[in-house]
Amino acid sequence: MQKVLIITISSKVAEGYKNFLKNFFDEDIIIGTKSVDADNFDYIECADVYLIGATSSENFEPIMAKIDKSKAVFIRLTFRQKEIDQLKAIKNGTEALLVNLSRQMAIETISDLHRLGVTNIILYPCYPHQENIPNLDMAITPGERRFVPGHISEVMDIGDRLLTANTIAELALRLDYAHILQGESYRQYVSTLAEQNYSIDLLTNKTMSIENAYQMLMESLDVAVIGIDVRDKIFVCNNAFCKIRNISKFELINREFKTALKNIYNHLEDSGLTKKVSKIIRINQTNFALNVFPFYWENQYAGRYILLQRFSDTEKTQHHLRMQLMKKGHSAKYTFDDIIGNCQAIRKIKEIAEKAARSDASILLTGESGTGKELFAHSIHKASKRSSMPFIALNCAAFQDSLLESELFGYVEGSFTGAKKRREARAF
Repeated sequence: MQKVLIITISSKVAEGYKNFLKNFFDEDIIIGTKSVDADNFDYIECADVYLIGATSSENFEPIMAKIDKSKAVFIRLTFRQKEIDQLKAIKNGTEALLVNLSRQMAIETISDLHRLGVTNIILYPCYPHQENIPNLDMAITPGERRFVPGHISEVMDIGDRLLTANTIAELALRLDYAHILQGESYRQYVSTLAEQNYSIDLLTNKTMSIENAYQMLMESLDVAVIGIDVRDKIFVCNNAFCKIRNISKFELINREFKTALKNIYNHLEDSGLTKKVSKIIRINQTNFALNVFPFYWENQYAGRYILLQRFSDTEKTQHHLRMQLMKKGHSAKYTFDDIIGNCQAIRKIKEIAEKAARSDASILLTGESGTGKELFAHSIHKASKRSSMPFIALNCAAFQDSLLESELFGYVEGSFTGAKKRREARAF
């Protein structure tokens, strides 16, 4: 079960947020609270998301130092449109106290009201233990009536500041609960707020960003990809797939897989929807490697991705990777320039070896131990058309006679599993 830990200055506020969030998240989400005025912050329990509302407290930095900052969602607050309209209806130039828990919170609230268009009232911050409180008749407070000075004759309580739609949206996305943003409760709540468009626009931008990244990933693949949803309709495909089939995306998207790509569907008809499949199929006289990967949402089958790649391309890729492995420690180190000597015999043998390197003939080097056979083998390989291929030195003493015969003189392709004709420079 996922856990959200709400951290605020006031325990009353924290409990209010907790009860409020229960309207959106079901019992699978554990919601805990921790407040500056009621709890010790020597230890902060682990949570999947920390909902932080103590940014104006001197405890903010110590709190942030004890949690995983990547899991933090900072509370942003707003008001109901109804209360904002009431404030705007007050006579222009009216002076009033803005009463809140602390000086910083009072200033923040005044700033929020100005941003929402409440510029007709001259507001002065007021908070507990304040000295030199302005002598005014009116006070406005966001649910903190208990801190209003006793001499005030008119109090307007505009109610607790509310979580912005954006805060709820970010929390939902962090918990993979994006579906609640489509629910009626969320929509009704947003409709009451003084700020609506910002959060919806932000959510839209995040969605577009995710979709753009997803599309870029799809198009960067050399493999042809299509996605089939739970209704067996094509919901996505990349350009690589369109090129293979010589078809446009508009002809595929939202079409039934069975009718739009009948020849591929027929190869999978008996495989079932929820099984991974790997097989070779033939399309337009070309062999393709076909792979099917089902995907799930909340343990329910949600569709499948189909990957298609020319079989020859997969072989080339495998060959390239094998070559990378083989080349580790299997490269010729010397060239003919490393063979030192100016006598006629040396010049003659180097000339013969250079000619032999340009041919495809097998080459046998003989001579006493220490005369430079391996040096010539390296040089011949470096000068040959196969210089970019691995240079493999074999220890003949480690081979049985029958195997050594095959290594020295070759074998018929297919005579045993994996037998391939090849020619490489070897030093014995």
